[in-house]
Amino acid sequence: MDTLSRQLEDQRALRNAAKAHRGLKPVDKPPKTVLLAMHSNLLASQLLTNSQGQLEVSVVGEAYAPSFVALRDLRKASGNPESIARIAIRDLVLETHHRGTVLIVKVLTLPLITTSIIVVVEDEHGEAERLALYNQDPLTSPLTVCSRGLIVAVKEPYLEANPAGGHLIRVDHVSDLLLLSPIDEIVPSGLRPDVMEVDVQDPSKCRVEGNKALGRKDFFGAITYYTTGLSVSNSLDYATKAILYRNRAQAYLILKRFESAKADAEASLLIEKDNIKSLYRAAQSAYELGQYEECSSRLKALLHIDAGNSDGLRELRRVQSRLLEQNTGSYDFLKMSEAVTRVNVRLDHASFTGRTIVRPAGTCGRGLFTTVSLKAGDLILCEKAFAATYGDDIKYNHNITYNLNTNRVCAGTAVALSVELIQKAYRNPSLGSKLVDLCSGSYGKTGNEQCVFDGVPVVDTFLIQHILEHNVFHCSRTRSSDEQHEARSARSAAHAYLTPAALWLQASYINHSCSYNSIRSFVGDMIILQATRDIPKDTEITLAYVEPETDVRERRRMLQRQWNFRCDCSLCIVQAKQSDTIQNKRLTLKQELSADFEQNQRPAGLSDDDILRLEELTQLVKGTYDTTSDEPRLALVSPLLWLAAAYSSRRDHSKRLEHALAAVRSLGFVVDISSSGVTVNSSNGLLTLQAIDALMHASRAYDGKGERAVARNLECVARRFYVICFGECRGFEEMYWWA
Repeated sequence: MDTLSRQLEDQRALRNAAKAHRGLKPVDKPPKTVLLAMHSNLLASQLLTNSQGQLEVSVVGEAYAPSFVALRDLRKASGNPESIARIAIRDLVLETHHRGTVLIVKVLTLPLITTSIIVVVEDEHGEAERLALYNQDPLTSPLTVCSRGLIVAVKEPYLEANPAGGHLIRVDHVSDLLLLSPIDEIVPSGLRPDVMEVDVQDPSKCRVEGNKALGRKDFFGAITYYTTGLSVSNSLDYATKAILYRNRAQAYLILKRFESAKADAEASLLIEKDNIKSLYRAAQSAYELGQYEECSSRLKALLHIDAGNSDGLRELRRVQSRLLEQNTGSYDFLKMSEAVTRVNVRLDHASFTGRTIVRPAGTCGRGLFTTVSLKAGDLILCEKAFAATYGDDIKYNHNITYNLNTNRVCAGTAVALSVELIQKAYRNPSLGSKLVDLCSGSYGKTGNEQCVFDGVPVVDTFLIQHILEHNVFHCSRTRSSDEQHEARSARSAAHAYLTPAALWLQASYINHSCSYNSIRSFVGDMIILQATRDIPKDTEITLAYVEPETDVRERRRMLQRQWNFRCDCSLCIVQAKQSDTIQNKRLTLKQELSADFEQNQRPAGLSDDDILRLEELTQLVKGTYDTTSDEPRLALVSPLLWLAAAYSSRRDHSKRLEHALAAVRSLGFVVDISSSGVTVNSSNGLLTLQAIDALMHASRAYDGKGERAVARNLECVARRFYVICFGECRGFEEMYWWA
């Protein structure tokens, strides 16, 4: 058992020990004064040690459903049906989800930031307990989410036992926590402030206080004031209503709650249809939601009123560029690539997905299919990431999560991406609906995902974590071409837990095939998918999830373990038909070749004996393949390229050419070289960087033989393959300086 598996099992044993306390009342419960003192000491310790860089560990135990009930529908089973089913802290029992109830508490402390936000709270009876909030918005100050004096409702609370001792109220689902206004009728009188600082019955004063809160970046506080003002505003006070809607829209925009911002801007426009600020905020919200046509319409209406408005003119030009990209797939990939830096990876571009459609794909569930016929090298899609993390948030770089539901250990970017997905689904329900439609593996869906209660969508944290496990892409820090340059030059790579991770909605539907027909590359947070061969209309698009060169038995084991399916592509079927004896022989030969020659892909010179042995081993590998099959012979590619490199160093152009072209053929490509030019049939080819390597070897061999026209044509093919691999031509010379 490896280290991670052992750690998971240790955490599982601890959680099982904690579950033994299920249904029991906590014992040795500290009084409020002790809890406050302990919390204060932890805050001071965190401040003194600057613990941002310290390792923080959390455990995700049994999955449980979020609350699918509106706060005011949580009624007692008996007694007054009009009363809210409130539960007191003293009535909570361990390891239990108190369904049908709500806990209403006031926050007593500043937040302690670990893998969660921890505060001490008290209920109307003066009883205190710790409250831990998980998956909170990293863009928002914890003081805003859960600061001292706030009154919050925890729907269907869960009291978690710590196997080492102690307990706390744990909230995994962000939609299970609601911030309450002090004047809300469901807030117990014992938690309400004795004197309100502001006359909340005066909408004008609510507007002023909301603006002050906005100025000090207390965005939730501003929203609370604006909302309170709207709830008491006289129906004839249209001007104040318009301002409150408009200002609340601004607060929602800052919090990236674009759907709420758009609704408020539109509500303001119903009152004042020509208001410039409302039109601009409606346009901004539509832009962020990818609703570019609507954004353009709002901006044009704005400019009709104020033709010289500089913000409107700038944003109209920007949205017109997005519409062109979205509708035609016209991108300047070189310019896009040049814009990317290690600190500027989130690009401002639209997604182009019009050549694809999601359809049923038999035993694979759903897949992505072409809506038009495509040629090799054509752009299939270019999509902006739904969410992406790049290891640049120190808050998550030192977090480790043991997820007992998915049996995974997540760290760094994986933890950050999980939180970002949860928050994005929470902030904008329509975007969340697209997310939860993705494959979730064995985790069942209820059909009620993203339903809105109490003004917020219900977000199932555990469902999104399963979706992440099945749909995440590990991508490059800047560009795919840079990643390959670093790998080939043996530059130091980032720690695995800092490897960038992202999720693309449309691209996530692409299924696996070892005999794939597309290849993906990354430029910033854009994924570029291009055809590696001609693809007829209504054909499923496929990618390789694992390296096809891997032994077929190992490939199938990896795919089954990671994605829970068996690959039966043409390559797997052909290879699996061979006897275990033949497959084992090929695997042994590959290991022998790798051990002796892998570090000599471009050797300064091998001895005659080394070259002879490399030739002999290559022939033995060739003998393990069925000569009557047209399928690629991938185990031959690396040794053939090593031979081409060896003969290059000896300036033996004929031998270099022989082995280079053999490598191209082993990848399934058919190359026809004639006096009229070079043509490459890719219908059975597997495009990899090795194909480009082989073509460049062949090009330089022809150049050495004096056949410069053929050499140039082969290099053109190599460059075209490079663009298919990386979406851009940038970096070709740097990668192939050796040729």
